[in-house]
Amino acid sequence: MRINAFLAAAGFGARRTVERYIRNGEVEVDGKIIHDLATKVDPEQNVVKVAGRVVVLPTEHIYIALNKPPGVITSAHDPHNKNNVLTLLPPFKRRIFPVGRLDKNSEGLLFLTSDGDFANSILHPKFKLAKIYKVKVQGKVKWEALKA
Repeated sequence: MRINAFLAAAGFGARRTVERYIRNGEVEVDGKIIHDLATKVDPEQNVVKVAGRVVVLPTEHIYIALNKPPGVITSAHDPHNKNNVLTLLPPFKRRIFPVGRLDKNSEGLLFLTSDGDFANSILHPKFKLAKIYKVKVQGKVKWEALKA
């Protein structure tokens, strides 16, 4: 697996976030500092360290189904709004993140997880997972607006 996917799965942040560790020379594989984002690692064979700390993949994941209330943003971090979905939950030792998005004023089912493969299986179009949204509007909606 690619090093950024490995570090993301180990809870060091999203794949793009962990690229900074690599670029900053904080990641080593088998005692050698790496800078190549395409570096592949085998969790069973290689010893990976970030800032001198050995990294291991978790053996269990966290899965949460949450009824997101209106007024709460789906983002796990937003410097402009502290009222995000993670503030509704107790703190976790592992990084969890929302799967998908609901608008701030929307409410409904939202999954949060530590499992990137699970999130990908829900979000990626190649899996063709049907999603149904129930929307309530005021007034009459014209057909042209619905098509748009």
